[in-house]
Amino acid sequence: MDSKEKAKELVDHFIQRTRNNNEPSMSYNRAVKSALICVNEMKLASKRITNHLPSSWCGEEQKYYNEIKKELIKK
Repeated sequence: MDSKEKAKELVDHFIQRTRNNNEPSMSYNRAVKSALICVNEMKLASKRITNHLPSSWCGEEQKYYNEIKKELIKK
């Protein structure tokens, strides 16, 4: 999944999640902010988990997360 698709998926997930709980739907802006928090946490977890892996692999994963963040910031 490319970064644009992943960014959309995360935002949609936050909006849909609130709909499923019989609560008012989360606003689009709040969903984007929540998705950004999620991506930041994924980046931190990835750094901790991948400390023993080759730096080239870790760099690609971090690059992917950064691309998702850029897509979310555009929204």
